[in-house]
Amino acid sequence: MRTITRSRVLVVAFALLPVSARAQAASPTGPGQVEWFVGGSLAMTVSNSGEEFPVNPSILRPGIGGSALAAVAAGGAFVTPHLGFAGEVTLPGEFHVQQTLGRDATTWDSDHRDRSLVGLVLVRTGGRRAQLTGAFGAGNVWSHTETIERSRPFSRPPTDPPQFTFTSTQAITDLTLVAGAEVNTRLSAHVSLVPAFRLLFVPRDEDNSFDDQLATYLFHIGVGVRVWF
Repeated sequence: MRTITRSRVLVVAFALLPVSARAQAASPTGPGQVEWFVGGSLAMTVSNSGEEFPVNPSILRPGIGGSALAAVAAGGAFVTPHLGFAGEVTLPGEFHVQQTLGRDATTWDSDHRDRSLVGLVLVRTGGRRAQLTGAFGAGNVWSHTETIERSRPFSRPPTDPPQFTFTSTQAITDLTLVAGAEVNTRLSAHVSLVPAFRLLFVPRDEDNSFDDQLATYLFHIGVGVRVWF
């Protein structure tokens, strides 16, 4: 069994303006007021990787891509009626990928997930009940893949037991840039419904063959509830 770990960590910090001693929770915020919020949502996270490695018509080894349900938690504040800051963590489940070489001479069964923690700048439009908000930021993506490799002679049918079985684990931390949008629909002064979309750009190391199979773009699409203070 082989374990490979590589990390590139970005520490994201935002300094929020002090809260007014008499800040109100109603939206939108007025001059000198800060509006705090926390929220959670259920999302679908999609890892879009269509690369084949290596490129050979006789070899089918697609990139590690798929989709899984994810839980998302966020918290932050709007320091003006239109400008805010937030932190957001996404915890998806695993998805399964099977890769093959030749006539099933070698198969790779992989379980993969991409967890993320990002800091965001939020820019929202005006509106009393529905507000469109753009989100931009950066952070880290933790990619974890556990792979079982099974090999057999080319002359043996794929139903025969493998001649060799090898298990490996890859744990990689990469930087990410984030862009997205959300619609904040007020249900009351303190609760809102928030459909949201995030696109994460994850530049991978080109000199690492395993990274060539991991997705450069991750998509998070979900809907959640936000509580305002």
